[in-house]
Amino acid sequence: VYVVNTGGKLMFALNTATGLLKFKFTAAGVIRANPVVSTDGRVFLPVETGLYGFDASGIQRFYFLASGGKFTTSPVLSADQQTIYATVLGPNLFAIDANTGAKQWQYALTGKASSSPALDAIGNIIIGTDLNYLFILDSKGRLIQNRLLSDKVIQTPALSTNGDVTIRVGTAILATFSLMPGQYDGVTPDAAAVPGCNWPTDITRECAAWNIVNPPSIDVGADLVQNVKLSNGDPINGKGVTIAVVDT
Repeated sequence: VYVVNTGGKLMFALNTATGLLKFKFTAAGVIRANPVVSTDGRVFLPVETGLYGFDASGIQRFYFLASGGKFTTSPVLSADQQTIYATVLGPNLFAIDANTGAKQWQYALTGKASSSPALDAIGNIIIGTDLNYLFILDSKGRLIQNRLLSDKVIQTPALSTNGDVTIRVGTAILATFSLMPGQYDGVTPDAAAVPGCNWPTDITRECAAWNIVNPPSIDVGADLVQNVKLSNGDPINGKGVTIAVVDT
């Protein structure tokens, strides 16, 4: 069991069977969030000045220095537990090697993130900011989507088993986003006005931007191609295909 005195600098590791102290650590910075523990016993402790990594015996493996803000929220481990995703109280989201503490990538958000990110079932990172933006990045730090909401996001998004993402927007709104469909239903339009907007009467910034309903794969007919099977039974999904662009 790992116990930290929030607002102080001490972390205690206690034996779960006896309650005896296994080790104690004094951090260089103030602790503002709980540590995270991997299944093999590694411990990741966020402090204002940086992120510590320990092995199961309490030996420090690395210290990752915070940049552009302070670590005030708990980090999140990837499904394979090889990468740590951590946000500073600022615009930066970091992907850190969980074994060495080396920075894998850094993404500059629009606004400050004051909550931990969430990970969906395929490893995408979902995080909101105080400037009303919701970001979805893949595991390589590439932007999948950023969406301007009606108010700030200060809590970690909640994920359901079917892929829906529920977010607290401001103090009085809950918004749920569903995954885009994989197959065209034959009737849904490509884009739709924002709910509650009456286009073209409403010309506010929020109402002028319409929502994409279908992913690009449906717009170009790729969903139909993916239903075709090769002679060996495999679907046509782009695997093994190389695309070259020649620009004169």
